[in-house]
Amino acid sequence: MTGTPSRHATSSQTPSSQTQSSSSDLPLEWETELNRLLDRQRDVCKRLESCSTRQRQLLAADKGDQLVELLAERQTLIDQLLQIATSLEPFREAWSDLWQAMSPERRQQLTALIDDVQGAVDRIIASDQEDQDTLRQAKDRVERELNAVATGQTAHRNYGFSTAGRHAGQPNKFVDHQG
Repeated sequence: MTGTPSRHATSSQTPSSQTQSSSSDLPLEWETELNRLLDRQRDVCKRLESCSTRQRQLLAADKGDQLVELLAERQTLIDQLLQIATSLEPFREAWSDLWQAMSPERRQQLTALIDDVQGAVDRIIASDQEDQDTLRQAKDRVERELNAVATGQTAHRNYGFSTAGRHAGQPNKFVDHQG
Protein backbone atom coordinates (compact mmCIF):
# COMPACT_ATOMS: atom_id res chain seq x y z
CA MET A 1 0.00 0.00 0.00
CA THR A 2 1.34 3.44 -0.88
CA GLY A 3 0.48 6.88 0.42
CA THR A 4 0.17 8.17 3.92
CA PRO A 5 -2.53 7.06 6.30
CA SER A 6 -3.81 10.59 6.66
CA ARG A 7 -4.82 10.51 2.99
CA HIS A 8 -6.24 6.99 2.95
CA ALA A 9 -7.60 6.29 6.39
CA THR A 10 -11.18 7.09 7.29
CA SER A 11 -12.95 6.77 10.58
CA SER A 12 -14.08 3.25 9.59
CA GLN A 13 -10.62 2.12 8.45
CA THR A 14 -7.90 0.94 10.73
CA PRO A 15 -4.60 -0.67 9.83
CA SER A 16 -6.06 -4.11 10.55
CA SER A 17 -9.11 -3.53 8.32
CA GLN A 18 -7.17 -2.31 5.29
CA THR A 19 -5.82 -4.57 2.58
CA GLN A 20 -2.97 -6.55 4.06
CA SER A 21 -0.87 -7.15 0.91
CA SER A 22 2.21 -6.05 2.85
CA SER A 23 1.16 -6.06 6.49
CA SER A 24 4.69 -5.51 7.74
CA ASP A 25 4.98 -2.30 5.68
CA LEU A 26 1.70 -0.77 6.79
CA PRO A 27 2.60 0.03 10.40
CA LEU A 28 5.91 1.51 9.27
CA GLU A 29 4.11 3.89 6.89
CA TRP A 30 1.79 4.91 9.68
CA GLU A 31 4.67 5.25 12.10
CA THR A 32 6.62 7.42 9.67
CA GLU A 33 3.69 9.76 9.07
CA LEU A 34 2.75 9.81 12.75
CA ASN A 35 6.33 10.60 13.71
CA ARG A 36 6.52 13.37 11.09
CA LEU A 37 3.31 14.97 12.37
CA LEU A 38 4.35 14.68 16.02
CA ASP A 39 7.76 16.17 15.19
CA ARG A 40 6.02 19.10 13.48
CA GLN A 41 3.68 19.48 16.42
CA ARG A 42 6.61 19.51 18.86
CA ASP A 43 8.47 22.09 16.75
CA VAL A 44 5.44 24.38 16.55
CA CYS A 45 4.89 24.00 20.31
CA LYS A 46 8.53 24.94 20.96
CA ARG A 47 8.06 28.04 18.79
CA LEU A 48 4.88 28.89 20.71
CA GLU A 49 6.78 28.43 23.95
CA SER A 50 9.40 30.88 22.69
CA CYS A 51 6.61 33.32 21.85
CA SER A 52 5.29 32.96 25.39
CA THR A 53 8.67 33.98 26.77
CA ARG A 54 8.84 36.99 24.45
CA GLN A 55 5.24 37.85 25.32
CA ARG A 56 6.08 38.00 29.01
CA GLN A 57 9.06 40.27 28.28
CA LEU A 58 6.94 42.59 26.13
CA LEU A 59 4.25 42.78 28.81
CA ALA A 60 6.84 43.64 31.44
CA ALA A 61 8.33 46.33 29.17
CA ASP A 62 4.86 47.69 28.29
CA LYS A 63 5.51 47.38 24.53
CA GLY A 64 1.98 47.09 23.20
CA ASP A 65 2.75 47.49 19.49
CA GLN A 66 5.29 44.69 19.53
CA LEU A 67 2.93 42.57 21.61
CA VAL A 68 0.23 42.87 18.94
CA GLU A 69 2.72 41.69 16.29
CA LEU A 70 3.72 38.78 18.50
CA LEU A 71 0.09 37.80 19.04
CA ALA A 72 -0.39 37.67 15.26
CA GLU A 73 2.63 35.36 15.03
CA ARG A 74 1.19 33.18 17.77
CA GLN A 75 -2.12 32.95 15.93
CA THR A 76 -0.30 31.67 12.84
CA LEU A 77 1.37 28.99 14.96
CA ILE A 78 -1.94 28.04 16.56
CA ASP A 79 -3.47 27.68 13.10
CA GLN A 80 -0.60 25.33 12.20
CA LEU A 81 -1.32 23.26 15.31
CA LEU A 82 -4.97 23.00 14.30
CA GLN A 83 -3.95 21.72 10.86
CA ILE A 84 -1.64 19.15 12.46
CA ALA A 85 -4.43 18.07 14.83
CA THR A 86 -6.69 17.46 11.84
CA SER A 87 -3.99 15.36 10.19
CA LEU A 88 -3.53 13.39 13.41
CA GLU A 89 -7.21 12.46 13.67
CA PRO A 90 -6.93 9.17 11.70
CA PHE A 91 -4.16 8.12 14.07
CA ARG A 92 -6.32 8.82 17.10
CA GLU A 93 -9.12 6.76 15.62
CA ALA A 94 -6.80 3.80 14.93
CA TRP A 95 -4.56 4.27 17.97
CA SER A 96 -5.06 0.88 19.63
CA ASP A 97 -4.27 -0.99 16.39
CA LEU A 98 -1.27 1.21 15.68
CA TRP A 99 0.02 0.82 19.21
CA GLN A 100 -0.17 -2.97 18.97
CA ALA A 101 1.67 -2.93 15.62
CA MET A 102 4.63 -0.94 17.00
CA SER A 103 7.74 -2.40 18.52
CA PRO A 104 8.31 -1.68 22.22
CA GLU A 105 11.25 0.60 21.32
CA ARG A 106 9.07 2.56 18.89
CA ARG A 107 6.32 2.87 21.50
CA GLN A 108 8.86 4.27 23.93
CA GLN A 109 10.12 6.79 21.34
CA LEU A 110 6.60 7.93 20.47
CA THR A 111 5.65 8.15 24.14
CA ALA A 112 8.66 10.40 24.76
CA LEU A 113 7.73 12.57 21.78
CA ILE A 114 4.09 12.82 22.89
CA ASP A 115 5.20 13.63 26.45
CA ASP A 116 7.50 16.34 25.08
CA VAL A 117 4.62 17.90 23.14
CA GLN A 118 2.29 17.68 26.14
CA GLY A 119 4.91 19.22 28.41
CA ALA A 120 5.34 22.16 26.03
CA VAL A 121 1.56 22.63 25.81
CA ASP A 122 1.29 22.55 29.62
CA ARG A 123 4.05 25.17 29.97
CA ILE A 124 2.43 27.39 27.33
CA ILE A 125 -0.93 27.20 29.09
CA ALA A 126 0.64 28.00 32.47
CA SER A 127 2.58 30.92 31.00
CA ASP A 128 -0.51 32.27 29.27
CA GLN A 129 -2.47 32.03 32.51
CA GLU A 130 0.22 34.02 34.33
CA ASP A 131 0.21 36.61 31.53
CA GLN A 132 -3.58 36.88 31.75
CA ASP A 133 -3.28 37.48 35.48
CA THR A 134 -0.61 40.14 34.85
CA LEU A 135 -2.82 41.84 32.25
CA ARG A 136 -5.84 41.69 34.55
CA GLN A 137 -3.86 43.30 37.37
CA ALA A 138 -2.57 46.02 35.04
CA LYS A 139 -6.09 46.66 33.76
CA ASP A 140 -7.43 46.90 37.30
CA ARG A 141 -4.60 49.29 38.28
CA VAL A 142 -5.27 51.55 35.27
CA GLU A 143 -8.99 51.45 35.98
CA ARG A 144 -8.38 52.55 39.59
CA GLU A 145 -6.07 55.34 38.40
CA LEU A 146 -8.63 56.55 35.87
CA ASN A 147 -11.35 56.49 38.51
CA ALA A 148 -9.12 58.50 40.84
CA VAL A 149 -8.47 61.05 38.12
CA ALA A 150 -12.18 61.27 37.30
CA THR A 151 -13.04 61.64 40.99
CA GLY A 152 -10.40 64.36 41.38
CA GLN A 153 -11.68 66.24 38.35
CA THR A 154 -15.25 66.02 39.64
CA ALA A 155 -14.19 67.24 43.07
CA HIS A 156 -12.19 70.04 41.54
CA ARG A 157 -15.13 71.05 39.41
CA ASN A 158 -17.58 70.92 42.30
CA TYR A 159 -15.50 72.44 45.05
CA GLY A 160 -12.63 74.27 43.47
CA PHE A 161 -12.32 77.43 41.49
CA SER A 162 -14.76 78.07 38.71
CA THR A 163 -12.94 78.20 35.39
CA ALA A 164 -15.82 78.97 33.08
CA GLY A 165 -18.56 81.53 32.70
CA ARG A 166 -18.89 84.85 34.45
CA HIS A 167 -17.31 83.59 37.70
CA ALA A 168 -14.04 82.55 36.09
CA GLY A 169 -11.11 82.85 38.44
CA GLN A 170 -13.31 83.49 41.48
CA PRO A 171 -13.38 81.01 44.32
CA ASN A 172 -16.51 78.99 44.80
CA LYS A 173 -18.48 80.57 47.62
CA PHE A 174 -19.21 77.16 49.20
CA VAL A 175 -15.57 76.23 49.77
CA ASP A 176 -14.13 76.44 53.27
CA HIS A 177 -10.74 78.08 52.61
CA GLN A 178 -9.71 78.16 56.27
CA GLY A 179 -9.47 74.34 56.63
